Amino acid sequence: MWLWKLDKTPLDKHVDTLLEYVHSENSPWNTDCSWSSEALNLREIAITNPQWINDKFVFNFFKTLTLRNSSIQEIDSGVLKFSSLEEFNLNVNYIANISPKNLPPSLKRLELSANKISDLTSLCDQPPPLIHLGLSYNTISYIDKHFTKNYWPQLLSLDLLHNDLCDLRQVVKACSYLPKLQSLVLVGNPLSLVTGYRGFVIASLPLLVVLDYITIRADERFHFKDLQMYKDHIENVAVIIMNVPSISGIPMPQEMKPSFEMPENTVIQKTYSVQVVFLSEEEDSNTMSPEDQNQKLVMEKEFSLNEFKRISRANITKSKLDFRTYLEKMQARFSNATDIQSHKHSLLSSTDTSPMKTITLCTESLPWTENEIIFNWEAQQKYNDLLLLRDYLYRDIEISVIERKLIGHEIIEESDDDKNVSNKDKKKGRKLDKKPDKGKKMRKSGRMDFIKWLPPEDTSLAKFYLNIESFIKGNHNISTRFSYEISDTFEFNTGTDRSKQIYKKEDKLKRPLSRASQVSLKTDKNAGALKKKGKPAKESPEDMMPTALEFDFTIRLHDWTSTEDCITDASE
Repeated sequence: MWLWKLDKTPLDKHVDTLLEYVHSENSPWNTDCSWSSEALNLREIAITNPQWINDKFVFNFFKTLTLRNSSIQEIDSGVLKFSSLEEFNLNVNYIANISPKNLPPSLKRLELSANKISDLTSLCDQPPPLIHLGLSYNTISYIDKHFTKNYWPQLLSLDLLHNDLCDLRQVVKACSYLPKLQSLVLVGNPLSLVTGYRGFVIASLPLLVVLDYITIRADERFHFKDLQMYKDHIENVAVIIMNVPSISGIPMPQEMKPSFEMPENTVIQKTYSVQVVFLSEEEDSNTMSPEDQNQKLVMEKEFSLNEFKRISRANITKSKLDFRTYLEKMQARFSNATDIQSHKHSLLSSTDTSPMKTITLCTESLPWTENEIIFNWEAQQKYNDLLLLRDYLYRDIEISVIERKLIGHEIIEESDDDKNVSNKDKKKGRKLDKKPDKGKKMRKSGRMDFIKWLPPEDTSLAKFYLNIESFIKGNHNISTRFSYEISDTFEFNTGTDRSKQIYKKEDKLKRPLSRASQVSLKTDKNAGALKKKGKPAKESPEDMMPTALEFDFTIRLHDWTSTEDCITDASE
C-alpha cells in the first residue's frame, strides 16, 4: 500500500524533497524495510520512475524476502510469483511441512530455523538447487535418506544446529553423499556429546572447511587422520568426568578448640566432603515428585523446630541463653531450602522442564586438617540417552560442601571377676570400691568396639550452582574455583543431650555412665586426643575472623585429541 501513498503527495513537491522524506527518521514515509534488502530501493524507484511500477515489476524486483516471526504455518503457491527470489527467510514460525513445488526455482538460500519441522521427506521432493539450507532449532532426529547428491547437488552449507540427532555415524554417512558440502553445523545436537565427535566428522568429510562455525585447521586433519577407519569404536555414548582435588578454609570444629568442654564418655567426630548432584539414567522407585519433596522438607523443618523447642526448655535454665537466639540459629539451618526452591535454571523453551532423576556423587568424607583436606577425587558417568543428557545440560548443577557429625557414647563394661565381686558386696550391703587394683590394667576408653554410634548428622556448609550450558555450544571443559566466606563463631549443639537420652533408653541393662568429670576428643591418629582441665581458655580475635572456604572443581566431557586416543581407549 505504501507504493500508492506516494501518488497522493502534492505534485509541486520536488523529487529530492520526496527522497528526503523517505530517508528521514521522523518522516511518516520512513517505514520498516528490514523484510527485504530491495524494499528501500523500490521506494526510491517509485519516486524517480513511477511509470515503471506494476505488479510484474515488483515481483521480479525482489531477490530477498524475510517473513520472520509471522505465525506462518504453510507456504502456498503465491511465493512462485517472486520469480527472481534467491533468499527466503522463514525463521521463527510454525511450519511443519514445506512443499518444494511452492518455492521458486531461482531460490538459493532457504532459512527454516525455529519451526516445527521433524521430518524432511516433503522438503526433499524435487527441491530447488539450494546452496544453503538452515534447519536449526527444530526437532529433526533422522536424515539418513534425505541428503543425497540427487536432491542437493549444489548444497555448500547445512545448518542443523540444536536438533535431536543422536546417531553420529548415521548423520556423517548421510552428509558424505553431499558432493559440495563445505560448511556443516551439528553442535547442540545430542551426537555432539559423543566421544570423538569432532575428530570423526573431520576425518570422514575431507572436503569440509568449517565445522560448527570453526574453521578446520591443518593440524586437526593431521591428528585425526584415518580415524574414519575406526568407526566401529564410535559409540553413541557420552562420558562426563568430574574432579575435586582438595578443599581449604574450613574453620576448626568447635570440639577441637581448647574452650570446648566435651560431655563425659562422649565421642564426637566431624568429617567433610563435597557432593555433586547430577543426572541419573537409572530408574529409582524411591524418587519423589517435587510436591512430595516440598512436603517432606516442611515436615522435617517443623519436626526439627519442635525438637529444638523441647530440648531448649530442658536446658534453658542451665545454659542461661536466650531462646530466640537458638530459634534463629535453627531457622538459619533451613534457609538454604528456600534458596534452592527459588533458584531459577537457565533453560531454553524447547527443552523439557520436567523434573529429571538425579544421583548424588560424593567425595570421601575426611577429617579436618589445618591447611587443606586432600580428596584427589574423580568420578565418571556414562550416558546412553544422549537426548536426556543434552536437555539436562541446560540446568545448573548443584555442588555442596557437607559436614558430617558422628556422636558416640563409650560403653564401660566390667570383667566377669568384677561382676561377681560386686554382686557379693551388694548382697552383704557393702559399697562397691571403684578404685582399680594396682595389678590390673584399666581398659582404655574410646575403643571402637565399645562405642555406640548414633546416626550421622549432615550439615551443608555451602552450596554453589554451576552453569554448564556451554557444553552444548562446544566447550567441553569447565574449571572454576568456588569461594565462600564462613564465620568461625560458636554454635550451640543440641545433638549431644538428645543422643544421651536415646542411649539411656535403649541400653537399660548397661551400666550407667560414669559421673566423673572428663573432657576428651576423639579424632584421627594425626589429630590425637585433646584434654582440657580447669577454666576454659579465651579465644583469640584471630579465631573469630571469617575464613574463605575454597576448592577447585572441574567438569569435562571425555573426548579424543587424536586417533591414538581412540586406539588407546579401544585397547582398554
